[in-house]
Amino acid sequence: MSSPQLWIVAGPNGSGKTTLTMRHTRRFPTSISVVNPDEIAKSIDPIYMDSPQVAIQAGKTALKQQRRLLGSRKSFLVETTFSGNHELRLIEKAKEQGYKVNLIYIALRDATRNINRVASRVAAGGHNIPTADIIRRYGRSLQNAPKGIFNADRSFIVDNSRKRHQLLFTRKHGVIQFVTPEKLQPEWSNNILRGYEQEQLRALQQYVGNPAKEEQLAGLLNGMLGKDISLNRRIKKLKTFSKMLQAIPPGKPLPSVDGIIRKMSQGLER
Repeated sequence: MSSPQLWIVAGPNGSGKTTLTMRHTRRFPTSISVVNPDEIAKSIDPIYMDSPQVAIQAGKTALKQQRRLLGSRKSFLVETTFSGNHELRLIEKAKEQGYKVNLIYIALRDATRNINRVASRVAAGGHNIPTADIIRRYGRSLQNAPKGIFNADRSFIVDNSRKRHQLLFTRKHGVIQFVTPEKLQPEWSNNILRGYEQEQLRALQQYVGNPAKEEQLAGLLNGMLGKDISLNRRIKKLKTFSKMLQAIPPGKPLPSVDGIIRKMSQGLER
């Protein structure tokens, strides 16, 4: 029996989540429940769906729907700005209950574009989001994205700044696969990748479980960031080094990070 699946379509306001969801769900062989607070708010009060009271009620209803679907072990999809911590907890809870978690993160190159997209949506009769909220959620969403990518089973990162969606990179089986070359990533996805590396570092630091060894890992990553070393190679080196550190008995001297980086640099020059 196949595992139920949780799909999370995440990104700042105005990034195109609902349009992407509509296209994506058509490809499913069977219908799938979609939990979208905006659509819930519209069903509660289509005229005042942007009011705080309706938004709070819609949020509570969305949480109830998520709990019900998790309890029934049915596959479902959630739309979210990813600007809070709830969806990060949802990923953890779903995985604990045997779900396969898929994250599609979609964004624009800067918050100004999101503001303009929302303004265009309002002009076409859609719902409004205050500019201050768009800016605040844009930053928080990008901050939460690395942890979501790290914890999900599969992730797909999409830039929607142009007329067509641009798939930037994916993460499957713990490995980042670049569709758009690493050196051509836009600034926002580069920031997410740096945050993802920090998530990987924290996980490996927990693995070695020793302050001195944790500092060695951080030193190795910082040293590699100044070299022409790809992200996947940096992470591979970190994992190898963490296993080496874990095997060193207490009281034994730790290897020199500078020496390891010098050897890597020599290998790049050959």
